[in-house]
Amino acid sequence: MQLNEHNLIKMQSIIKEHQFEHAADYLIESTRQGIRLSKKGVENYARPCHSRIGGDPDLPEEIEWPLTSDGTPMTFLAQLQLRDVAAHDATASF
Repeated sequence: MQLNEHNLIKMQSIIKEHQFEHAADYLIESTRQGIRLSKKGVENYARPCHSRIGGDPDLPEEIEWPLTSDGTPMTFLAQLQLRDVAAHDATASF
């Protein structure tokens, strides 16, 4: 998966700035495009099956949230509706 031209130029600049030219080919070949997630507002919990960061996950009532070994509820980070994320995939071929 190649970097888009903007990110390739940015990566080359960072490599030069930090004097890592000796590893430039490896770094560029090993780097992948990414998608940055951010919150835009308050979550709407009335609508199930939507992407959200933090808060509570959509789980059926019969599913218990996992606990750590000492019984503390694990932290919920995010739930992603892949349909929402796919629209931002610069490398998708759909």
